[in-house]
Amino acid sequence: MGSPARSLLNQLRQNLSLMSPAERQIGAYVLEHPRQVLRLPTDQLAREIGVSQGTLSNFSQALGYSGFKAFRLDLAAEVNSPLHLNYAAIARGDTLQDIANKAISANIDALLTTLRSLDTENIEKAIEAIQQARRVDLYALGISASVALDAYNRFLNLGLAVNWLPDISNQISSAALLTSRDVALAFSYAGETRATIKAFSLAHQQGATTIAITGNPHSSLARYADIKLVATPRESTVFQRNLRISARTSMLGLVDIMYLSLFNSLDDAALEKMEQILRLHTWFDGQQTDLTEESGH
Repeated sequence: MGSPARSLLNQLRQNLSLMSPAERQIGAYVLEHPRQVLRLPTDQLAREIGVSQGTLSNFSQALGYSGFKAFRLDLAAEVNSPLHLNYAAIARGDTLQDIANKAISANIDALLTTLRSLDTENIEKAIEAIQQARRVDLYALGISASVALDAYNRFLNLGLAVNWLPDISNQISSAALLTSRDVALAFSYAGETRATIKAFSLAHQQGATTIAITGNPHSSLARYADIKLVATPRESTVFQRNLRISARTSMLGLVDIMYLSLFNSLDDAALEKMEQILRLHTWFDGQQTDLTEESGH
């Protein structure tokens, strides 16, 4: 122990259920009031939590510390440590810790930058269009396809009629079947992926409401968008190449905003439908576990 980089609080969350009731009581208090734990004298803290000072020591030892004093030193280092984001590009010779710091920093920055530039009016328009749509088609290729798949899973679990076909020829065929009652949602950070533009423009031609999630509001893709949702990461260069790592994170952030807003607007009937879907997932997982156990015999 003794390294705040390993996240004492995260370790505590993971081990809380394995502790005794009294230690769990201390752990819950630490997670909820970490600064109070640092501020109060040990005897007063024990009274505040409702345990003995000996139990505080046992709690610390259960986490691998010599005593409560050592535990509190690590807690102080973690709670008081400022968050330093590293925006530099990944370079050859970087350690694993360097890469981890830069990757997570880039993702944090991508989400914050997208949040600051968020056009809530367009988000609301997109949500309303999806709510009213007979069907929602998703178009994407490459890294953006992973974002489309995430959107597909989330929207499907809300009970929406959503369509995701990874093969681009199928995306184009599907776009040709859309009407003014449908929505086409395309993902492309640069907004210049030809195949995605082709499917998206065809959907626009068919009269569907078109929504583009892109990093370039002036791109070829955006020209066919009725609604533009802009992801704005400061993508750093990795080994002289832009790998769009933060771009994917920004687009996923926009998907999460739409998903949670759609979820928040569900009526009781829709919530019940969603619960039915979740119950089916639970049942299916149980069936798969049974089959796995049977095959092992």
